[in-house]
Amino acid sequence: MQIGRRVRRRWKHLYFVRREKRSRDSGDRSPYSYVDHVREAGRKIAEDYARHKSVTKRRADRGGKAEELVRVALRTVLPEWIGVEHGFVVDSYGFTSLQQDVVLFERMRSPVFRTLTDGGGPGNFPCECVIATGEVKAGTYSGWVRDVFRKSESAKRMRRALRHEQQSGTSWFPWRNYGNRSTPAEDQVRGPIFDQDRNPSDRIMTFGVALESQLKAQTIARQVADKISQQGRALGPDTIVVLQRGVIEGRRVVEESDKMTSMEILGLQDEKATMTSMQEWDESSRIWDPFSYLVTKILGQALYGRTTSEASLLKYMSRMGWAASGFRDVTHPINRSR
Repeated sequence: MQIGRRVRRRWKHLYFVRREKRSRDSGDRSPYSYVDHVREAGRKIAEDYARHKSVTKRRADRGGKAEELVRVALRTVLPEWIGVEHGFVVDSYGFTSLQQDVVLFERMRSPVFRTLTDGGGPGNFPCECVIATGEVKAGTYSGWVRDVFRKSESAKRMRRALRHEQQSGTSWFPWRNYGNRSTPAEDQVRGPIFDQDRNPSDRIMTFGVALESQLKAQTIARQVADKISQQGRALGPDTIVVLQRGVIEGRRVVEESDKMTSMEILGLQDEKATMTSMQEWDESSRIWDPFSYLVTKILGQALYGRTTSEASLLKYMSRMGWAASGFRDVTHPINRSR
């Protein structure tokens, strides 16, 4: 009897050892979830910042760490063709935005202008290749909404160069989707004309991120609503999120019947929105979280947003011109007898 038990235990041990080896050799067979991957990236921002905050007392150091954590998290969840850096947005007319904590740009299309002595510092990014910019705050304070709107306005005021084309008596302004090199021909365009003043998808997307907040949800919503009333929607942020807390969006009341009304959630850029509110997040929710919501907005802009033709990038070089290059006009005749 004892020999039989020992044999069974031995075979049981060998079974589990071999099963573990097969699992290790074949890799983890559990299904991959992009949703869980994004949620985990957002959770890691909060955890890493909490550890950094416990050993850092200076607010400036906390702010720099918060910006770095958000950029690192976005690099892990966004497609590789979307670059994640920080710096300034520039246009071919000579204007420059305020410094942006996050700049999302077309990695394979956009030149990055930096000084020779500051290779790892903030860059200058042509607005034609910038998908979105963001302002990151470690926490909220009395003027944080004002700062988010100020940075947003400076980025959205950059003008994308338009190249007018005519063919068979028809004129249009060529445009392309982000990540695409080709410009659709006039007869292939189905939709509104490219208009960065009226179409939100033709402008740079801007957003604000706060890692934590002690303010009441009603206070945050009121601050955003007041700023929209003062500044308008077009140059304001497309969305604002407070990690581990919620998102601020526009809303309107919809009358379903004489006695029934409902609340419709809209974007901050939507003209139909008559109020702002903070939709608070419950950690038990498996449907969404603030960081996943932000990533979804960015991906939507990257996939469906529009910009101008790559040929407009030549204007950045043509602005310098030969007259300003410092070259002297020296000529020499060509000997045609040879």
